[in-house]
Amino acid sequence: MNTHTSQPESSGSFDRLRLRLAIGVLLLFVVTVFVVDKRTFAWPTATWPMYSLRPMSYPEPTYTGRLYFASDDDGNGFWVRPNDLWGADRYSVTKDMIARGLDAERTDARDHLVAAIDLIRFKYPNHDVTRVEIWELTWNLDLDAVPSLIFETPDERTLLATFSYESLGVEPWERRR
Repeated sequence: MNTHTSQPESSGSFDRLRLRLAIGVLLLFVVTVFVVDKRTFAWPTATWPMYSLRPMSYPEPTYTGRLYFASDDDGNGFWVRPNDLWGADRYSVTKDMIARGLDAERTDARDHLVAAIDLIRFKYPNHDVTRVEIWELTWNLDLDAVPSLIFETPDERTLLATFSYESLGVEPWERRR
């Protein structure tokens, strides 16, 4: 009885195939790293900043934002951030509404202010909002700190506008429905 086992004759061709596949994958990797446009996602290493030809950008040392401050007749109020009104994905809608309301050249500037106070009163029904102010707030950023700015303590405050239904000459939205 013969107990001798031998490798199949096709083992050599299988090793050559494995070697060719390994060389092909390595070649594909090298070509991808050097040829791929670095602004698109084609290979993870091609999008790393160390391979990018674009210069790195850093945040500005200050951040300035325009926000609403809603208050009642007694002066009790709260800040209304842009993402509170429309959501974080539509932040630009609130920024546009503020800019258009402040633009005295626009014929519909008053309509944007009315829309702002209507929306704030609609979003915050538990608050008796009678007056809205638009403020420009500036913070100095500390990029080594987390968070980089403390919302409650801006470095500069500038009041840009104050308005109410009375000053705009319209009825509250609850009566206009």
